[in-house]
Amino acid sequence: NGNDPYLAVLCNAADKDFGAEGTDKDGQIFVHLINVEADNIYRNQPDYPAKDTPVRPATLNLYVLFAFRSKSYLQSLKLLAEVIRYYQGKPLLKDGNTTITDTTIDPDLKFDFMVNYHNISLEDSNNMWSNLGGKQQPFAIYQLRMLKISPKNSIPETTIKEAILSQVKPITSANPSVI
Repeated sequence: NGNDPYLAVLCNAADKDFGAEGTDKDGQIFVHLINVEADNIYRNQPDYPAKDTPVRPATLNLYVLFAFRSKSYLQSLKLLAEVIRYYQGKPLLKDGNTTITDTTIDPDLKFDFMVNYHNISLEDSNNMWSNLGGKQQPFAIYQLRMLKISPKNSIPETTIKEAILSQVKPITSANPSVI
């Protein structure tokens, strides 16, 4: 809403009035989750069939929309440039290099994911903004790759990596076409 004191706000962009002017001269960044997908690399790996073996973490990719609203279009473009600059300089977010200020999130949360700019076509952009019920605003979409969500009885990550690597056959000079 227009009364939120934060520059960036996690929200449902469909509920925002992008036709209204921004809250102040600095504007505001609306952060909206637009898609969740299972990571293809981990989706095709064999399950752990043993009865008492813990379940491995779900590995997900999240697509996040950053939409910008300000009193001036130029300021919205400046906010867009700042978001792009930030993630260009910090493409790997993890618990050791990122501070979570939200007090509702466990301060001991362990996370590690890559942030990649995600291109969409003009047609997809038009469809997205139509679905959100607003006029197109300056925006950027980022893919948060390799987000792992683990149940309490999950197996260690090193065990998962070992299982995956055991499925990969090395390329030899005698048979370079086999992957």
